[in-house]
Amino acid sequence: MVGTLPAAEASQHGASDASAEQARAARRVARQAALTRALEAEQEAAAAAQEQEAAAARARDALARAAAERKAAAPSDDEDGDDSSAVDSEPPATPDPLLHEAAALLNLHDQAVAV
Repeated sequence: MVGTLPAAEASQHGASDASAEQARAARRVARQAALTRALEAEQEAAAAAQEQEAAAARARDALARAAAERKAAAPSDDEDGDDSSAVDSEPPATPDPLLHEAAALLNLHDQAVAV
């Protein structure tokens, strides 16, 4: 009969169709697994960025507290400045640039990680 396959060829054709369907199913499963892993990686990156932002905020707060404490510990005009219990290191003349520099470095790091 014209247009029909012999029985042996039909069974081979059916087997190749099943094989092709299995290959498509395997590709769909692999694609779904890759998408799931990509989503997990994006969520991990977002959590890391939030942790870095929190760390930057803590660093800014700590530097601000340190600046306030140094300002409070600075000798007043009526003191002679010979306090033997004072810290040996001289406080920076202006702590604001240090605070600004630390915040800028942390922000640059956050931007680099975000890329």
